Amino acid sequence: LVVSDGPPQVKVPSLTGTQETQAIESLESIGLIAATTTQLINPSDPNVGKVLSQEPGAGTLMDPGDVVELSVARGGTAG
Repeated sequence: LVVSDGPPQVKVPSLTGTQETQAIESLESIGLIAATTTQLINPSDPNVGKVLSQEPGAGTLMDPGDVVELSVARGGTAG
């Protein structure tokens, strides 16, 4: 008889400052799901298209299929 706790947990990578597409690919490659929200910043800011924050933070252990929330910078003004 073999008892399994399911697939092993994975460690959330540090994604802050990473381009959005690269961050999503990093999460998908270890079995996690990305959920993005938008934060509007100055269109000339060099952080446009990058992850500004993530939840949970880097190093957190999660089960495959869990969701990591990414706040991604978009150029624009609130209006």
